[in-house]
Amino acid sequence: MTSLRDLMLLLARDQPELMEAHICEQVMCCLAQQASEKIDRLRAHAAHVFLALLYSDGPPVPHVPHRAELERLLPRSEVASVNWNAPSQAFPCITRLLGLPTYRYHVLLGLAVSVGGLTESTVRYSTQSLFEYMKGIQHDPQALGSFSETLLQVFEDNLLNDRVSVPLLKTLDQMLAHGCFDTFATVENHPFCTRLFMLCKEEIQKSRDVQKLRSSIAVFCGMVQFPGDVRAKILLQLLLLLCHPFPVVRKATASQVYEMVLTYSDIVGTDVLDEVMAVLGSTAWDAELPLVRGQRNRLCELLGVPRPQLVPKGGAERHREGPGAMPRQEGGVAEDLHLVAVELAFPHVFCALVTWALGAVALKHESLPIKSCPERFHVCVSDTSVSLGDRVMGV
Repeated sequence: MTSLRDLMLLLARDQPELMEAHICEQVMCCLAQQASEKIDRLRAHAAHVFLALLYSDGPPVPHVPHRAELERLLPRSEVASVNWNAPSQAFPCITRLLGLPTYRYHVLLGLAVSVGGLTESTVRYSTQSLFEYMKGIQHDPQALGSFSETLLQVFEDNLLNDRVSVPLLKTLDQMLAHGCFDTFATVENHPFCTRLFMLCKEEIQKSRDVQKLRSSIAVFCGMVQFPGDVRAKILLQLLLLLCHPFPVVRKATASQVYEMVLTYSDIVGTDVLDEVMAVLGSTAWDAELPLVRGQRNRLCELLGVPRPQLVPKGGAERHREGPGAMPRQEGGVAEDLHLVAVELAFPHVFCALVTWALGAVALKHESLPIKSCPERFHVCVSDTSVSLGDRVMGV
């Protein structure tokens, strides 16, 4: 960042015609993003470089987006005394840029990482600053719509990027709990709610990350306040998570759904409320799945949600029991070993063991010929490609 600052100031002084508008915009936006992230020293240095380019002592740097608005939001006399290492001083300043369309995406991307982070002071002051901004736009439908659209775009662009998506889920949970999107709860099937649900569902599909799953459960529970068809989809997703393969996920889901029912009592009929609470509170959700499934199906009946159905696949049937479910495929020992070999990233020793086992099975059991496995498949270990098919045929 220091070299970038020196280069841009030198070009602004000697050859400003070489500086292109889109390059200057990209530099300023990336600096704004770094100035809103969670690492104190990095945030402070990015802010100093950003202000050095905005308030150059020499010829002004050309093509700075929203220069007049920046000078109004970040007066030189005020920011000169700001300690950018201190979250309590840095975040109230940087969140002002959320009102500028060019900077909104990048600042929000940095804030999502900070709000959903782990450091207490960073989380506290970044959250407070974000909520203050949200409070100021609650009665401005255009500003709230632009903000929500940008938030969803950040989510969509970073799907399955755990560095961003996991803290972003935590940020969304806090924003929903704080009532930042209460305006959307007055409209059935609001586009924001529908799109957010689809993004969350896609993010956790086949995920084995417990932290991500727990964060998504909290978001789903917060989204149940939105009326319309999306509410039924959210309830179904939560009920699927009640039969997740991981007991810790099932218990977390039951606990948060219990709190959700207490908070949003209108989603459950008064005639079945007591039974719903009893099932959620008294069931041992870490028990065996067949036992848990019966209780989950009872909740489906009480909440008016269709039970998850058996889905045929390859002549066999299986349950769709949650985003993390990865059931075994039918096809015998040889194909099971092939499935393990393909899905796991394993060292060379395990690779050799699988090769030996496939050959042993083929020789011992005529009913399981080696042809039941694909003739050739590759497993990448670091930079090496191991061809198990060739080695098996040589056994």
